[in-house]
Amino acid sequence: MSSRLAVLLALCCCSLASTLHAAPSVCFLTATQLHRDRFERVIACETDGPSSPSCEAAEDRELAGLASLRRNCPVPSLECQSALYQHYQYWPHRSAICHAAGSASDPACVAAVEHDEDLYYAVMGNCGYLSRPG
Repeated sequence: MSSRLAVLLALCCCSLASTLHAAPSVCFLTATQLHRDRFERVIACETDGPSSPSCEAAEDRELAGLASLRRNCPVPSLECQSALYQHYQYWPHRSAICHAAGSASDPACVAAVEHDEDLYYAVMGNCGYLSRPG
């Protein structure tokens, strides 16, 4: 398992564990589900390939999660708004690059995935979507 996948798994587990302690907000639940969907997409696309049915189905779930995040979560700052915009604009490019490459290990796909991860974590950090209030 790559270190990125290990980090994603750890964050997913921490997010799930924190939801068990108090009634979370709709935004927090939406962000947590998006995080799980993203983790499943990474696994499916790395394991089965970016053009596999499992990868494409996981991408569909993640994209639906991104739309849900935009509907259910506030945008607390300009930095958050910018991060959301950049990630939302880049997401289909990452998908297209990896589909064209045909392999998750292709250098173009690896670079696209790394950039997408940077943008995703900028959203989570700048918007505080996986932080529990109070």
